[in-house]
Formats: sequence, structure tokens, C-alpha cells
Amino acid sequence: MEYNLSSVEPFFVKKINEATFSLYKAKNFFEKDWLSPLLKEQVRKCRESFYRYGPVPEFDRHDELALIYIIKVEYEIPDPDGAIPIEEWLSMRFIPSGGKEENIEDLFITRIDGERASGIVEKYTKQKIRDVWNHVISISRLCGISPYTTKSSVSVKIASKKKYVAASFALMVQACMQECKKHKTTYHFFTARFRSDMLKKIMYHKKGEELLYIPFKTVQETLDLPKETCVTFDRGVWAHKCPGYHLDFHHMLDVIEDLIAKGLMSHDTITYHTKLNNNFSEIRKSSKSYVELVEKLSPAFGNMLEVDGPLYKSKLTGEQLRQHIDEAVADAPTLFLLPFDWWEKEIEVFLSKVCE
Repeated sequence: MEYNLSSVEPFFVKKINEATFSLYKAKNFFEKDWLSPLLKEQVRKCRESFYRYGPVPEFDRHDELALIYIIKVEYEIPDPDGAIPIEEWLSMRFIPSGGKEENIEDLFITRIDGERASGIVEKYTKQKIRDVWNHVISISRLCGISPYTTKSSVSVKIASKKKYVAASFALMVQACMQECKKHKTTYHFFTARFRSDMLKKIMYHKKGEELLYIPFKTVQETLDLPKETCVTFDRGVWAHKCPGYHLDFHHMLDVIEDLIAKGLMSHDTITYHTKLNNNFSEIRKSSKSYVELVEKLSPAFGNMLEVDGPLYKSKLTGEQLRQHIDEAVADAPTLFLLPFDWWEKEIEVFLSKVCE
């Protein structure tokens, strides 16, 4: 598997220890056109990784406003027959508010104690920032291509987990910050919705025995809200289409098993609507990781959660099932609100430690 961008000039190339990072700018802020069809295609390939959650469109309206980067990391792993060249990719987009709060979907679909988060942020910044919706950037579509080799034959297994997610992420954030400073608009906040469990698993750089993590601040921490503050997300279409990302998926599956135990649904209901060949409880037990579980079950259950009207061999309708899920199952992502100046320093500190 080889992705050749030899005809495209990287935005910059940086050597960090044994790895070489080539960052490409695929698209500029506020411009509809992509800078290269090859880069757009490479971003599309990265975004295929979202298919594990469900039918996520590769491109959407937010891409028209966004600054989009893609980064290639090259390094080697040892092999008895000589070092094996490895490549991995990461991509991410940065969506500017552009004067409209709805462009910052993270805040627009979030409720803080029942009130829309965008309104809370507007109140918080009113005395300090005029027209806050010209000064916020949303981070989304973090995706990538797992490590592969350009060598035709290898004698060792290549790990599927990307090695340089955190460093690649930090370099893209830093590049965005530098891009922002070229414009007249001053940006004050980044927003992001990530699963906290995912960040713990991927957003670190291993240096010897030390794990270096990129700091994040939740919306509660940045706005100094009470610990008991309730933060929820509007359950739109995507929460049900892609439950493996948007919902506490393990708990959702527990709820469904409980509905079966109570006689409100049956395993035939699940098989009919998910098209799974095996009992989903057995698939849960046999899955070796959360990623494997999501790949096997999230798109399938997303199909079932979209059903309207009566469910096959069930006492519930699709609407009633969604209501059960929404009342019982928590949101999985965490909303982060990251002050620009604070995060800029933290990213710089992180990268300096990585480069030592």
C-alpha cells in the first residue's frame, strides 16, 4: 500500500529524532477549492477510518470554510533482513467561526445545564471579546492511515497502531496557530469534541519510559464552572447512526441486552435489523479491543437505531428504542474549550520535550 505525493510540495518537513514529518496543507481557510486534487484524495483516504463508526460522509459543508492539513510520518522498524521503512498518516481540519455560532458545531449542539453552550461562552467572553463568533476555531475530523511499509516483502508484523499521533497532532495545531497570526482576525479559543478515553490511548508521545501528553481543558475548566455542571449533546442523527463514537457504546449494548432479558426485544430483532451473522453478545465477548468491537457492531446497530415504526419481533418501535437509549446512555465525547494563548504555550512545551 503506497500513497505517492512526490509531485506535491510539503508545507514543511521536520525531523524529530528517528522520524521525518512532512506536513501538507490541503486547503486554506475560507476557500472552497482544494490546493491539490491529490491532497484531497489523500484526505479522503484518511477519512475512510470513520467508516468503523457508521456511514460518515467523507466531506461536508464545513470543509468549505476549513483549513485542512495532512501529515506523513516516515520512520523505520528493525528486521533481520534490514530496516523496514514505515509510513503513517494523520489529517485534521480547523473550522473558523466566520461570524456565525452555528459554524462552531461543538458549542451549538452542546447544552450546559440545559442552556446552549454557545450562549454560555458568549456571556463569559462578553466583557473581554467583542463579537466572539469571529474568534473561535473548531477542530474536527481527526483521522488517519495506519502504519504500512513501502517495502515489497517483510518478515515482521507491522503494528496497526499509529506511533506518532500526538506529535503529528501538535504540529498541525502549531501550524494552524501560525496561519491564524497571518490573518487580521485574532482567535481566542479552539473547541474540540473528543472521547477522553481515546485521548488517553493515542494522544501521547513515548520518550524512553516517559509518556508525554498534550494538555486539554474541558469547557467546565476553562469557564470555571462547578464540578456538578451537566454537559450534554443534542442527540441528532449522527448520535444514533454512529453510536460507537457518540454514545457510551458498552452501556448502550448493556441496555439492549437488558431489553432482551425483559422480553421487550429478542435476538431475532437484533439479527433482522443489524444483519449480523452471529449473536452480538458473543461478538462482544470475542472482541479483543474497543476498536474491534466498534468496527463489528457500531454500523450494524446504527442501522437499527434509524428504524421508524415497529421493530421486528419486538414490543418496541424504533422511536421507543431510541428513547430508551437516550434516557439511559450517556454521551461519550467530552467538550474541550481551549484558550488560544494557553494552548499555544502548552503545544510548544510538548513539542520541545518531544524534540529533546
